[in-house]
Amino acid sequence: TLWRAPMETALVAASPRALAGAPGAARHDAPLGLVEALEAACLEAEHSRDYARAAACAEELGRVRASEGALRRDALEAEHLAQRLGMDEAHMHEVQQLDGYWGRRLAEVDARAREVEAALVRRHVAELHALRERHAAGTPRRPMGSAHLVDLRRIEESARRARD
Repeated sequence: TLWRAPMETALVAASPRALAGAPGAARHDAPLGLVEALEAACLEAEHSRDYARAAACAEELGRVRASEGALRRDALEAEHLAQRLGMDEAHMHEVQQLDGYWGRRLAEVDARAREVEAALVRRHVAELHALRERHAAGTPRRPMGSAHLVDLRRIEESARRARD
């Protein structure tokens, strides 16, 4: 039919296949050229008062814009996926670094704990040895007394403090 011919001419002229052959034409440029051609065809149809052709152009323009939106959404999803993968990779690298640091730090803490434990054992052995020597030497122990004796010792202590 005659009323479709100008619109089809505009569509073919701005189609992705026609634009793909143009030097430097990217895939995302094709819908923009197609939108411009469809808008021009709609305006031409409205000026020539061919409203059926203008409605068909408007319908096709809606489909192209929806397709363009889907392409943009897909491109954004791909970009977000690439960013997420990059972030995941960076996160894994940081986790590996933390694991290495944590392992070294844990080994240091364990070594320090062993050193402290060995020093404590040496000190306890020395204290036990000193205690056994005092006991073997027969050093008199302070007698544990009755309540009366404890009271006398408190009185002695307070008298000694008063003198000093």
